[in-house]
Amino acid sequence: MSALLSLIMYIREYKYKILAFSALFFLILIQFKFLISTYEIRNSQYFFAEKELLNRRYRESIVNDYVYPGGKKIIDNILLTEIDTLSVLYNSDKNNFKSYSDSLYKKIIYDLRNGSKGDTFFTSLVMGSLNEEQLLYCITLRDLSVTVDGVNYIALYPQDQNERSDMPINGSLDDFSKENEVSNISVSSPDPKTYRISYGLYVDHVSRRINLIQQMLPIFFFSLVSVAMIIIIYVMIYQNWRKQKRLTMMTTDFLNSVTHEFNTPLASIIVANQSLKNLQIEDEKLQLIHAVIQRQSLRLQRLINQTISVTKLEEESVERSFYDIQDLLRQILYDYNINKTSEVDIRFDDQVRSSAQPILLNEFLFTTLVFNLLENAVKFNANKKKRIDVVLRRLNNELQISISDNGIGISEKARNKVFEQFYRESGELKKSGLGLGLFYVKKIVEFHKWRIKLNSALGKGSEFIIIISRD
Repeated sequence: MSALLSLIMYIREYKYKILAFSALFFLILIQFKFLISTYEIRNSQYFFAEKELLNRRYRESIVNDYVYPGGKKIIDNILLTEIDTLSVLYNSDKNNFKSYSDSLYKKIIYDLRNGSKGDTFFTSLVMGSLNEEQLLYCITLRDLSVTVDGVNYIALYPQDQNERSDMPINGSLDDFSKENEVSNISVSSPDPKTYRISYGLYVDHVSRRINLIQQMLPIFFFSLVSVAMIIIIYVMIYQNWRKQKRLTMMTTDFLNSVTHEFNTPLASIIVANQSLKNLQIEDEKLQLIHAVIQRQSLRLQRLINQTISVTKLEEESVERSFYDIQDLLRQILYDYNINKTSEVDIRFDDQVRSSAQPILLNEFLFTTLVFNLLENAVKFNANKKKRIDVVLRRLNNELQISISDNGIGISEKARNKVFEQFYRESGELKKSGLGLGLFYVKKIVEFHKWRIKLNSALGKGSEFIIIISRD
C-alpha cells in the first residue's frame, strides 16, 4: 500500500514538474516570437519616410525616360530596329532566337551601364534628397519584352539565367528585397512593334541590421529581464515546494512514530476497561463511566490512526457515513458533560423534533468540531456561571447547529481572522493554546462542504452556526 502511495505521489510530482517547466518554456518561446515579430515590423518600417521621398524624386527625374535620364534613347536605338527579326526567329527557329535575343539583351545592359556616367546621377539623387553618406543603392532591370502586334509579348533575358531576375545596372548594393525597395516601375505601350520594360531602385543603409538591433536594445533588455525574473520566481517556488515537501515527509514520519508509540498504552487501557466490564458490577453509574471510557478510548484510537490523513483532510483518505445528527449530538454533549465542571451549564434544544434525515459525515471530524467549539465557549468566558446553548433547527431546507455562549465575545476586527491558522486575539482574558481550534473547525466545515457563520459582540458572547445543506 505504501509503495502504491509513493508511486502515486511520484507521478503527481512528475506531472507538476512537466506542467511548470512546459509553461516556462512556452513563456520564453512567446517572448522570443515577440522579439522576432518586433524586429520584422521595425525592419519593414525602417527608412520608410526616406524611401517615399527618394521614390518621388526618382520618378520626377526620369519623366518620359527609362532607368535614368537618357536610358530610353539607348534602349530604343538597339531594340526598335530588331523587333521584326526577333519575332521571325521566335516563330521559326527557337535556338537562333535565344542566341540572338541573348546578345541583344547583354548589349542593352552593357550600354546602360556605360551610359550612366558613373555614379553622378544616383549620387546626386540620394545626396540631394537625404544628405546622407552611409547609403548604398542599385538600379536594376527586371523585365524586357518586345511585341509585334501590341498584345503578345516576347521576353528577353540571358540564356544562363534559369528565370528572370533583377539585373544590376548601377550601384554597389547587393541585397535586393522588399525592405529596401524604393521604386518599382513598369512601362508598356499598346502600339505594335514596341517593348515593355520594368526596372527598380533599391537604397539601404550600410549598417541597417546594426541600426535595427540598436533600436531594439531596450526592448530586448526588458524582455530578458522579465524572463530572468520569471525564471528566478520559478526556481524560488520550486525550492520552497521541495522544502515544504521535505517538512511534510518529516512530519509524516514523526506522526507515524508517535502513532506507534501511543497505540501500545491505549490498547492496554481498552483491554483493562473491557476487563472492568466483565466484572459484572451492577452499579449503573459505573457502567455509564465504562461506556464513556470505551467511547473516548476508541475515539482516541481513531485520532491516532487518522492523525496524518485528518491533518490533510483529503476527501479520498477520510471515510464518511450516514448518521442521525440528533442522536450523534446528544451523545457528544453527554460525553462532554461527564468531564465539565459544575460551573458550566450546557443546554440542548432539538427544534427539529421529528427524526431528521441522516447526514453524510465523518463522525470523528464532526465530534472534534463540536468539542472545539464547546472548549472555546468555556475557555473564553469570564463569568462564574458559564452557559452554552446548543440548538438544532431546520431552516429553508437546511439543518443548522447553533452553539452560543455568554462569554467575552469577539471584536469586529478579529471576526475575519479567528479562523486563520495560529491566530490568537490579544486581550485581557489570555489563554494558552496554539490558535488552531477554530482553524481546524473551518477546515472540517469546508471538507464536508458545509458553511459556518459567526455572530458575536464584545461582552455579550458568541454564536457559531454550522449550516448543513440538504442538497
